Amino acid sequence: MKYLYNHKQLDPIQIRIKESGKQEYNADNEYTIQELFNMKKTNKYEKIEIRKVGLYYKEKKNSKIKNDITGWINLMEYENGGEY
Repeated sequence: MKYLYNHKQLDPIQIRIKESGKQEYNADNEYTIQELFNMKKTNKYEKIEIRKVGLYYKEKKNSKIKNDITGWINLMEYENGGEY
């Protein structure tokens, strides 16, 4: 599992959400990253995609290698690494 790290000061955030059995919709700037990770835990969503400046991920929580993210990502593929 990849761990996502978020720069807490950099906004805005673009969001696309797809609930199970419903149409995909945009929710730009309506939720924080933490709220989106909490939504992910409910298993009501097929997809929660975000695009934001200041994101990177690590393959393992204690890894020293940071992988910058550009473009859209699906939060369903990440664990919350926290803010920096």
